[in-house]
Amino acid sequence: MLKYIQKSLLTTVYFGPQGFQLFSAEDEQKTIQDKFSAEPGWNDDWFVIGVDTELGDPYLIVKNSDDADVYTAIFEGESWSLIPVAVSIDAFIKCLTLLKKSNVQTAEVYVPDATTLTDEELLKYLEEELIETSKCEEFWQQFFVCYIDWLEE
Repeated sequence: MLKYIQKSLLTTVYFGPQGFQLFSAEDEQKTIQDKFSAEPGWNDDWFVIGVDTELGDPYLIVKNSDDADVYTAIFEGESWSLIPVAVSIDAFIKCLTLLKKSNVQTAEVYVPDATTLTDEELLKYLEEELIETSKCEEFWQQFFVCYIDWLEE
């Protein structure tokens, strides 16, 4: 899996206050994997490929599974909930590439600035493209709800 990330040349992608940090080096991935493995309720079949730069939630694939879906995991009290992000690592990389090409951010932006994408039509188009590419509507709808809320604050 890390080879797909290495090949993409993506390390970190930012969009407003949100971001995706991907791991392409084995030692880096192992360090974060070990961190999450120590968490209560963590499943050993979950292979972490990245983290959310804002909240620290992992992005992962399920080893020993028939699908190659990418999920984010959210810790809720005593257990983890998986939310599908993309139907494959390839779709996930394509989604992050779309986000990266849509803006010029090189770090999180906590207050909208000149680099912030604010055009409603462009945002709607980008959301639709990400949903179509990922085949995972719930995650990307929530992603844009949070982004719009941030713009309006």
